Amino acid sequence: MMDKIHDAAAIGAFMMDGITEDAQKFFEITATWDGGGRLGLVLAMTEYSAYIMALRDAGAKVFDENYPSVFDYEVVCEFGKWFGDKAFESGEPDPQQCRIWLLNAVQAFWRQNLDLADDEYSDKSDELDAALIGVDFIPASLLNFQGGIEL
Repeated sequence: MMDKIHDAAAIGAFMMDGITEDAQKFFEITATWDGGGRLGLVLAMTEYSAYIMALRDAGAKVFDENYPSVFDYEVVCEFGKWFGDKAFESGEPDPQQCRIWLLNAVQAFWRQNLDLADDEYSDKSDELDAALIGVDFIPASLLNFQGGIEL
């Protein structure tokens, strides 16, 4: 496991992979970003790095650190794409929307791990949900564990 600084840097890089996938859209976002152009956009997006690491680590504990190494591709890069789409449509996404999107994506990532797991992990669903809910302030009443959180 990387130290937290390198981990956060890697997460930021994967976010950038996602948001820059459509170069023209990225250029238009940074040209109109109301918060300091490209640097402001990067700072706004990477504000979620610690939250992402906390969600990932909470799920990892449930699975005894035994999980596929595609988290950055399947969650972080996709968050960058989503963040870019939202920024392109209407400016900086609402922080609550970002947290909800991330919680749903991380929950889906770990549930996929549950589906693929052997019997050792098959009963970890409730433990996973409790671990992820404990990471943030999102009330349990907003959770729909079959389909994530309702926006």
